[in-house]
Amino acid sequence: MSIVIPLFPSVLYSTTIPEEYTETYDEMITSYDFVSNIHTKHTYISSEYRVLDNYPDLHQRLLTEFIFFKDEVMKWYDTDFQIVTSWLTKTEKEGTSIMHCHKNSFYSGVLYFKTIKDVAPIEFCNMSVDPGSYMINTPPLELQSSINASSWQINPVENQLVFFPSHLFHRINNHQSDEPRYSLAFNIIPTGVIGDSDSRVNIINIK
Repeated sequence: MSIVIPLFPSVLYSTTIPEEYTETYDEMITSYDFVSNIHTKHTYISSEYRVLDNYPDLHQRLLTEFIFFKDEVMKWYDTDFQIVTSWLTKTEKEGTSIMHCHKNSFYSGVLYFKTIKDVAPIEFCNMSVDPGSYMINTPPLELQSSINASSWQINPVENQLVFFPSHLFHRINNHQSDEPRYSLAFNIIPTGVIGDSDSRVNIINIK
């Protein structure tokens, strides 16, 4: 019998939350200043990095979804988590960002505000497999899967929530719509007592 084992995968989780947050989204994008970033093109981030502190209901809803993921999918029953930094992203037509990861974080999340035609996908990349220099050719798109792909794209829709390991490199791909693409990004870390013996640490109230 033959088996295929995707050994030690980087686990990405995507879902759509059913609640209506349109008014919250509208308030968010009008309440914060957006600033440019040298690592992006026509893409801007909020000057505030603790956005969710001002929206406790949404903060708790996103954390509840992560708790479901960490318990039901990853089986991390004995570890608690907290959302730390959170910020808004605005991408205008032909906007992009460079490949990057999130430092000082364990998992990251992104929540999308609206379904838009010709929206820029979020693209994840396996940086250990460079299609330009690797010894094999990447399979045709129709044959790619999470096992053999060197990159993976998600076309966001309204209320879509994506969790991914913070070390996973990703970017905003080319946005072709005249309508801006808005999202809320955030970082998550374990909290409380973690590990044991000489690796035991207690992380409390990270700000």
